[in-house]
Amino acid sequence: MTMKVVERVYFLSRSEILMASASLRQAVKTRNKLKFRWPLPLFFLLSRLQSWLPLFRHTRYRRKQKLCSIPVGGVRMAVLIHGGHCTWQGISCNKAGSITRIDRHGAVGFDKLEKLNFSCFPNLVYLNLARFVVNGSIPPHIGDLSSLEYLDLSYNSLTGELPRSLGKLTRLKELKLHDNSFQGSIPMDWGNLKSLMSLKMMSCNISGPIPYEIGNLKNLSVLSLTKNKLSGLVPSSLSNLSSLSVLYLDSNLLQGPIPHEIGKLKNLQVLSLTRNKLGGSIPSSLSNLSSLSVLYLDSNLLQGPIPHVIGNLKNLKVLSLTKNKLSCLIPSSLSTVSSLSDLYLDSNLLQGPIPREIGNLNLRVLSLSNNRINGSIPLEVFTCSSSTLDLSHNFIEGEIPHRDGNCVYVSNLDLSHNNPTGMIPDIFEAVDTVNLSYNSLQGPIPRYLIDSFGPDSFQGNKHLCGNLPGFSHCPASNKVQIAKTIIPIVVILAFLLLGCLLYFRFKAKDIPESNVTKNGDLFSILNFDGRVAFQDIIEATEDFDIRYCIGTGGYGSVYRAQLPTGKIVALKNFTVKRQKSRLSTRVSRMRQICYQRSDTRTL
Repeated sequence: MTMKVVERVYFLSRSEILMASASLRQAVKTRNKLKFRWPLPLFFLLSRLQSWLPLFRHTRYRRKQKLCSIPVGGVRMAVLIHGGHCTWQGISCNKAGSITRIDRHGAVGFDKLEKLNFSCFPNLVYLNLARFVVNGSIPPHIGDLSSLEYLDLSYNSLTGELPRSLGKLTRLKELKLHDNSFQGSIPMDWGNLKSLMSLKMMSCNISGPIPYEIGNLKNLSVLSLTKNKLSGLVPSSLSNLSSLSVLYLDSNLLQGPIPHEIGKLKNLQVLSLTRNKLGGSIPSSLSNLSSLSVLYLDSNLLQGPIPHVIGNLKNLKVLSLTKNKLSCLIPSSLSTVSSLSDLYLDSNLLQGPIPREIGNLNLRVLSLSNNRINGSIPLEVFTCSSSTLDLSHNFIEGEIPHRDGNCVYVSNLDLSHNNPTGMIPDIFEAVDTVNLSYNSLQGPIPRYLIDSFGPDSFQGNKHLCGNLPGFSHCPASNKVQIAKTIIPIVVILAFLLLGCLLYFRFKAKDIPESNVTKNGDLFSILNFDGRVAFQDIIEATEDFDIRYCIGTGGYGSVYRAQLPTGKIVALKNFTVKRQKSRLSTRVSRMRQICYQRSDTRTL
């Protein structure tokens, strides 16, 4: 039994692929039963979710049209020029049927990229094989794609050196090779990519210096070489990239000073040089970057003061100078950067007080921890609307500032490892996290803080108290103590006063009425009562008895009398010529009495 060999290549639909597969399996079984096994051409199309990966083994095409084939996963893929391939998923063609766009982002495909015959795509403009599970190296003949403008091979397992032939792609505008495992350095030939606008090679494992020729890419606006092993100096030729808006060189091994020429990049908006070994001082020329909005210089070896002219960056939103060796004062000129929202100056050698003017900024984050800052916390800084305020590990003193009626609207507050004193004010109701540990605070911990945070937020303060593990219970408050002291005293005094009033009242009742009503004070004009005094005289002299007479004169007799008060007086009884009744005569006499003390003083 013989089997007819089909030589023509067809591009089939999904249903046709399934029928062809069943027929192929039956043909293989039939061939295995024959005594003589004829060669069986394999025409196999593989489609994953209606993808465009038809796989063939082809010897010749009867119409003698050109066929490009590449190995894919142990099977071969055939791409027939001027065929039905333009309808495949991810494939676009021009009017002549030539492939201009291949977008297989995220699909499962090739095993070796170097086996792809790039010469089959002379008009290819767009090639996206990101996350295509491709390994191997980039073949040198990729430089044959003379029309290519977009190349994305990111998130694969590519290895080997970067091909110099990529420098031939003079029309290339965007090149993405990040998240692979290349070896070697960036070829100098890439300086010929005059149309390149974006170069992203993050996490590529490339090493060596950044080539000086990179300054020839006049149209480059985005350059990202983050997380590699690049070494040497930051090339001053970067200043030639007049269109550059984003520059990421962080997480490398770059060293030396930041080039002064970098201040010429007038369109630069993002500059990140963090996590390198850059030294020297911050160049004042950075103040010329008028469009700069993000500046990351943290985790380097920068030293010296923060330049005062940094206040000229009016569009700056994020400034991070963390983990350097910057010293001197925090420049108050930062307060003029009204757009600043995130300010990171922690882990340096900054000293002096916190500028009060910084409180005028609408900051989301203010981090000044691990410095040598001293003085007190300005009220303006403490009550600004920042969401994160970190002043820990400094030498801050004084009380925590507060103003009646003003709360601290920060989400995260860290004042630990300082020396603030006084009590914790009731201004932290809106705080999500707080750390006041290892300070010199005293007094009770507010109840709402006890309910929200554990003892770790307050430990290291010897004089704090509260209902938390490791803290003593607070004694009664001062107001309660004052009340407990004053109230008993007031009560005792009230009882004493009441007792005195009652005592004198009862004592007044015990005094004979005669002593109160009858005894008058003859020598007190204000208390003189004629009726009472006359009655006392009559009783003392027994109605002017002769026994009490001590002398007689021309106008009457003088009598000695001892009044009920104990006083002894001399009385002269004048003789009245007119005859009246006895009682009237006595009254008339009394009106003319002249008193005299026992010492013979006449009143």
